[in-house]
Amino acid sequence: MLYPFFETLSDRMTERAFLREICVKYHYSETQLPVLAAVSECMQKQLLRDVRNEKAGWNWGGLMPLTPVSITLGPGIDSLQEVYLEQGLLTEAYMIEAIAAELLLQAYPLWNLWLAGRSGLRVRRYHFPGSDESCALERIPELLRELGVPVVCNEAYCLLPRKSVVFYAELTSEPGAVCEGICEGCGSLHCPNRLEKAAVQTVGPHSPDGPFTYGYGQIFGLL
Repeated sequence: MLYPFFETLSDRMTERAFLREICVKYHYSETQLPVLAAVSECMQKQLLRDVRNEKAGWNWGGLMPLTPVSITLGPGIDSLQEVYLEQGLLTEAYMIEAIAAELLLQAYPLWNLWLAGRSGLRVRRYHFPGSDESCALERIPELLRELGVPVVCNEAYCLLPRKSVVFYAELTSEPGAVCEGICEGCGSLHCPNRLEKAAVQTVGPHSPDGPFTYGYGQIFGLL
């Protein structure tokens, strides 16, 4: 079973407020807003098509102390990004990366809310494969098969479709528990997406989606 991607986010993709958030966070100028809007609209069409075809969405392992979860935006957005790259449209291709990253980041708290509404449980923290012995990187292929999501990984354990995530959610019945955010359980010190303490203080103590520092070369392998 694949749950559809969160409608709250897919509906927001063409809203001006969402696009302005992207502009501020990723340092786009006002003049780039029309291009960003056009890219986001194309992404939305791909995402919704993949949702209808059960290629985009999420699934989880059920009520257990450490439950696996995978979320994917589907292959259509990857294909759209490849078209932009083939045409030399690096700005548009990078915009896809920024918008997709934001969609996935905002999906975490929405999944937390879904879980709380369904079970009354809360997420204490996320554990990502490779972060410790209990979440071995080598378990990713088996984990994806168990969840039944349309996501695979290559020999380097990179997920395909690329705009996908897989993690373990540590659940608790403690009423006042607050999720620690996506970077807390990650041991990758050199990850370009890593949210450092200084960034947390700037963005806010409960925000899991701080500023990114990656560039074109890191994203598209141009370096």
